[in-house]
Amino acid sequence: MLAPVAYVMVLFALTTSQVSYIGPSREIGIVLGAILGVFFLGEGLGGSRIGGALLVLGGVLTLGIAT
Repeated sequence: MLAPVAYVMVLFALTTSQVSYIGPSREIGIVLGAILGVFFLGEGLGGSRIGGALLVLGGVLTLGIAT
């Protein structure tokens, strides 16, 4: 239901900012999905999932600091 709204928001962001900032920021949704899966669906929280989430967050933070 909200996917079309999110898509329009991403397109708007792409017109107002650099793609190199918007692309990695979109991947935060994957981290949030993994966190929600752990809390609401009882999925396991393995080392690779934690490591991947930390890499994504580190990349987005690095881009945020670099600007």
